Amino acid sequence: MATSRRGPGPDHGRRGPARGRPDFWSTQARSLAVFVSPLGLRAFRLMNNLRAHSGVGDRFDAGPLIRATTFAHSGFVLALTKGSVRLLVLESDASCHEVELTGLPEDLGLELQTADNEGRMDRQRADGALRPKIQRRDYCSTVQEAVLRQINGSSHPLVLAASPDLEPAYREINTYRRLVEEGITANPASLGPDDLARRGRDVLDRNYAAQLADWREQFGTLRAHGRASAKLREIAKAATAGQVDVLLFDLTAEREGTIDEYGNVTPADEPSAHTYGLADEVAARVLRTGGTVKAVRGADLPDGARIAATFRSAS
Repeated sequence: MATSRRGPGPDHGRRGPARGRPDFWSTQARSLAVFVSPLGLRAFRLMNNLRAHSGVGDRFDAGPLIRATTFAHSGFVLALTKGSVRLLVLESDASCHEVELTGLPEDLGLELQTADNEGRMDRQRADGALRPKIQRRDYCSTVQEAVLRQINGSSHPLVLAASPDLEPAYREINTYRRLVEEGITANPASLGPDDLARRGRDVLDRNYAAQLADWREQFGTLRAHGRASAKLREIAKAATAGQVDVLLFDLTAEREGTIDEYGNVTPADEPSAHTYGLADEVAARVLRTGGTVKAVRGADLPDGARIAATFRSAS
């Protein structure tokens, strides 16, 4: 269990999701963050494996939630074969469920059928060698229209599990910006919902790792031009001034202390009711000024650092 610390926060007085929710324990996540004050209680199920922790002070410790929202563990899996379309939602609490796609024609499978009369039936079909390719594109376009009705506007990634003949056709017509480049290679016709969800989460894990690798490369380039740092004191001052664009910090960071209104850091020898996690406080200041924060594993940070940031351009 991960138990949060500190006192009343901006959400005090609300009823926590564990109260009055008979389904709260029906989905087993990996950790639990509990925020308690004299005015209320809130609890959150988290996919992250968090170390047991408790504390008391004058503010809530939002570190566990920052860690949980870095990689939301949420997304979609589209399983696509001839005449069969399934859309799965991967929830952040490790559950998944299938979403009904509306608006698909009952004879959807006919899009890919070749008639004995060379396609000259009531349904208009392309002739010649291009006919199968055009049919596959039409089929995928019809499917995508139904998918977008469900997920358009979402920020979650979409993982494609398609039969080999349909996979390139769907990617060719795709307009959803969060379609993951890597797909599920196994034929989805042989996979049940649990298998699709497991393979989909594996793809999301690798996709996230690739994003972090790209950021580390960008960090090195920007640091060479004075627009990035892996030093806590420099980052704290930049965060206070609203100059941090992206902040990454070690999710196991435990160093406590205080940071004043100018961004000056005073480390503490041991935690107390008047100190707080330094990395968490820097993260909060970055978020308040519109920056992006990611809590990551130590191996994901450059040069063995515990914290790293890229800065906004002066212009």
